[in-house]
Amino acid sequence: MWTSNCRGIHEKAESDATAALKGIKSKWGLPESAEILVRTGHPSRTILEVAEALDSDVIVLASHDPGLADYLLGSVAARVVRHAHCSVHVVRQARGER
Repeated sequence: MWTSNCRGIHEKAESDATAALKGIKSKWGLPESAEILVRTGHPSRTILEVAEALDSDVIVLASHDPGLADYLLGSVAARVVRHAHCSVHVVRQARGER
């Protein structure tokens, strides 16, 4: 019972993420060929694996102002920058924007 309930939550989260990305794609007028991929897993590892599988030329990531935990453990963006086999563009959010 618990497993099936979690599966429903997971599917809803994937559906919501896909819908949000479709909205961004439309808002910014991206071409129809721009593909939306939603994956689950360890964030930096999954980003790197997908970029490698797609033979990506560049990874574009949003980043926030780092907190203390980011300095001690490292952020997802920092891990991707350190380990990517292609260029990485990190877009910093404007102060107060979330």
